[in-house]
Amino acid sequence: MSPKTAITIYYGPAPWFADEVKMQAGESFLEAVRSDEDQRNRIRTEEVQVPEYERLIVESGDYASIAEHAITNFPSHVQRLHPGRLLLHNPPTQIDRHLKRVFRGKSTPTTIRHEYPTVTSATLRAFEDAFEKRMVGQAHVKQAMLGAMYPLTRKSRSAPVVVMFYGPSGVGKTETAKLINGLLGGDLMRRQFSMYHSERFGSYVFGGSHHEQSLANDLLVRESGVILLDEFDKAHSTFHSAFYELFDEGVYEDRNYRVIVGPALIICTSNYASEDEVHRALGDALYSRFDALIGFKALGPAEVATVIEGLVEQVFGHLDPDEVVLLDRDGISQRLQAVASREPNIRRLRSITEQYIYRTLAAASLATDESDKSGSDT
Repeated sequence: MSPKTAITIYYGPAPWFADEVKMQAGESFLEAVRSDEDQRNRIRTEEVQVPEYERLIVESGDYASIAEHAITNFPSHVQRLHPGRLLLHNPPTQIDRHLKRVFRGKSTPTTIRHEYPTVTSATLRAFEDAFEKRMVGQAHVKQAMLGAMYPLTRKSRSAPVVVMFYGPSGVGKTETAKLINGLLGGDLMRRQFSMYHSERFGSYVFGGSHHEQSLANDLLVRESGVILLDEFDKAHSTFHSAFYELFDEGVYEDRNYRVIVGPALIICTSNYASEDEVHRALGDALYSRFDALIGFKALGPAEVATVIEGLVEQVFGHLDPDEVVLLDRDGISQRLQAVASREPNIRRLRSITEQYIYRTLAAASLATDESDKSGSDT
């Protein structure tokens, strides 16, 4: 590598990295390496003159294409290519360390980190207003969340706020996380722990091969200021220690990556029935690291009725005018109240409401077609 090589390391999501380097268009690192190897294979007996590249760009996904042993030899590959500038996106920790060690005194890397959206006073005001409009039966959650999020509005805050939502399924825990993230912007980082079996979960949490999916890499490429760890109660206690530093300091490290999360809002959801159950299941070490534990309540009959009215309103809002005229809106609402009054799960209520309306619409549409056909025949 030329002594004049400038190294810049970017940590953050792919769209942001693309914007950062779009005015610095350069050669793909992988393409340059392949070209170099092809040339060396063709010319074995002569000294190979490798061209200097003005800029080499290493994208986040490129590392998965590099063999495990080549990660260690990464600086050697770069040296042979003589780039004027080297731009790396989310490099594994091993590459970062090797570059700094090999080129110490020649090039001091510049590190640029994406600034994720954070909670502000305006966010709190918007949340207070939006929560009342979108959520039913969880008024206590609003005040608890306002208090939990407030520390994130302070400029001196560098660590995340970590919240545990507990309570029955389908009463608004995930929706609350989505609501907050919608106020901040960016696609929500949501990981459902129930999807990972023990062996797979181990490599996901602690890091496996550098080309495997991992929580650390997902944290690096996320766009959101909210991190939703859904069904946290499904994670075996063996993995609890992996979250200690993340919850305390906002730093997550596995065998391949070291991630600085910063002042994010981390929401864990669970089906624990009480705070005591959370404590018993997680133990003191992890339980004490939550900034707030917020319980969600099962919906009562009046709250279920309110949810159904809202769901009917949503479905009718997406129907075409010629579909609406086929339906008796008030009659449908009354029948749904009778059918679904004992169902406290909002997800199930949504499914019941949609299917009932669509079945009714299908029957009405077919009846109209038959009537038109009969009239035409006569």
